[in-house]
Amino acid sequence: MDSRGGRLARRGAERISLRRDGRTGGGVWELIRHITAWENVFRLRLEGQPATEPEEGVFPPVEDISEEAWAEALRRLDGGHERLLQTVARLEDSVLPEKVPGKDYSTRFLLHGVVRHHVYHAGQIALLKKSFAP
Repeated sequence: MDSRGGRLARRGAERISLRRDGRTGGGVWELIRHITAWENVFRLRLEGQPATEPEEGVFPPVEDISEEAWAEALRRLDGGHERLLQTVARLEDSVLPEKVPGKDYSTRFLLHGVVRHHVYHAGQIALLKKSFAP
């Protein structure tokens, strides 16, 4: 995604909320909400706060498919991503081998997981977008 949501912003909200089979659920919009929700959990963990799952759910449902709601979802994605990047930028190398509070893995492992999570879902989004191409 260029500038995280740049290319997605040019798609219609209703179209982006649908799956290839024409039903809602499991589409790009839900993936965007999922990524946003988990970025917050990752950030909280990196800040030393115990966080289990996103408050809004693992895959928050899309209930409003208006253009305004789509724009807000992209703003939240960009804002959450920026906060996560700022948190990562403040980390000292010395914390990388340290355990994440309440977890049995290191900060380094968590950061690798964040990257894997983003790459995996970016691939899903790319495939979904391609399926809608004319």
